[in-house]
Amino acid sequence: MKVLIPSARGVIEQQWISGLREAGHEAFSSFFNPYQANNDISSIQRLVEEEEIEVVFCFEDNPRANLLKICNQFRIPLAIWHFDAPYRYFLPENIQHYRYVYHFCMDHYYVDLMLKAGYQKVTYLPVGTTPNIFRPLKERRADLKAEVGIVANLSIGKAHALWDWVMNNWEGSNEDYQLIKALITIAANEGIDIPTTIQLFDKKGLDLRLILYIIKFVETVANQERRKKPALALRDFVDLKVVGEDWGFVGMYQHQIHPRIGYYDELPIFYSSVMINLNVSHPQVKCGLNQRFFDVPACGGLLISDWNDEIDKIFIQGEEIIIYTDIRELREIVRYYLDHGDEREAIAQAAREKVLAHHTMKNRIERLIQTLKQGDV
Repeated sequence: MKVLIPSARGVIEQQWISGLREAGHEAFSSFFNPYQANNDISSIQRLVEEEEIEVVFCFEDNPRANLLKICNQFRIPLAIWHFDAPYRYFLPENIQHYRYVYHFCMDHYYVDLMLKAGYQKVTYLPVGTTPNIFRPLKERRADLKAEVGIVANLSIGKAHALWDWVMNNWEGSNEDYQLIKALITIAANEGIDIPTTIQLFDKKGLDLRLILYIIKFVETVANQERRKKPALALRDFVDLKVVGEDWGFVGMYQHQIHPRIGYYDELPIFYSSVMINLNVSHPQVKCGLNQRFFDVPACGGLLISDWNDEIDKIFIQGEEIIIYTDIRELREIVRYYLDHGDEREAIAQAAREKVLAHHTMKNRIERLIQTLKQGDV
């Protein structure tokens, strides 16, 4: 098929293009921004017409960005692969516009929610890795070496911005703020029950857009709590390196902090350099696996992760991945695999073989294209 990726700037879009071409499809790209309202659409219309594009493929769209308008004009499908919680698509105006668009969710949880909301074409499609980018590397950098590595942003600035928006649009009571605080604690431990949370605030008379902003704030702060706990528990226990934003605000030592690194050129080096890679799942992820589950094994690294309902459907615990349930167990597991290099490498190798055989971006693209060819989900 001839597939258009509207934005070629993003790192994931680059992986899509690579996966499409590896799977034998023609991938076209432009620098049209599918996430910006009121785009000049003449150039992309010309590209679609001249190259006889058969499908447009993106992360998301909004009615003013005109991607759906272009697809309707040329009678080709729009496919949206949701790598994040598709909150904005719960709004009635988006259900109206995007009901018959092809939606692919990396989490079963959101498939069910979108179907219940009234969308017609929604299917589960997990993320995958790109082996020509994420691969074992002999290159080592002193600033990226460690016994245990964590790649994660705390997004403190984002949390403040979300809360400012909520406060500018809502005069909540002290009781309301205590409720939000309680929801943060619950989300940090169990994730967010979105239908229940919406219903809870709907009874208080809040409109859905404001409720979704509150949910986004709750999950952002809960994610900070989730990520801080294991990092601080390992801070004085092992040679630890955390890569990402805002770690200096939560008690990590400065020599353990590394700022954001390049996705293509540096992240594979980091995954290959540390002895153990630690994953802490985002509260918005309920029944899906993030990119680290596939990128780390592709680099030949051992992944230790907190629990997720989807893990056992893809990996064998103890043979391809290691799971921890609490901080005490995490410390014991980390110490064990630091001391048992042969077992660590055997598990990492088994995971790599599994990922390369079944969980590459090429695998995912082939499944996505097959769904589009079938014309339904």
